[in-house]
Amino acid sequence: MTDSLDLHSSILGEVRRIFADSELARTLRPGDISVVDGNIVVLYAGFPHDSRGPFGAQFQLPKAEGDEIWDSYSDEYGGVHDWAAYGVVFRILEIYETSFEKVRPEGLKGTWWIEEDV
Repeated sequence: MTDSLDLHSSILGEVRRIFADSELARTLRPGDISVVDGNIVVLYAGFPHDSRGPFGAQFQLPKAEGDEIWDSYSDEYGGVHDWAAYGVVFRILEIYETSFEKVRPEGLKGTWWIEEDV
């Protein structure tokens, strides 16, 4: 088992790789991707011609492989790549794609943090 800082760094690196390698993920036009206080934070512009942005997403990172947060998006066989893909990138894509029926809150300045519908 890795400590949480190593795990967070690994997930961060994998999220960046997925955004770089996936044509679909790149269409979100990601900006800054970082780890802040045990959360992964992704800022992105959204699809071209979507003037509602900029957007942001923030998700709690697992403290260890096998904890409850880890188990929500990966398993013992999936590893860091699966967690980064399903726990971050695909979640952002789903949240963003379902946001088209939402209107940017009036008067909102800066980043629109679209919440996940659960």
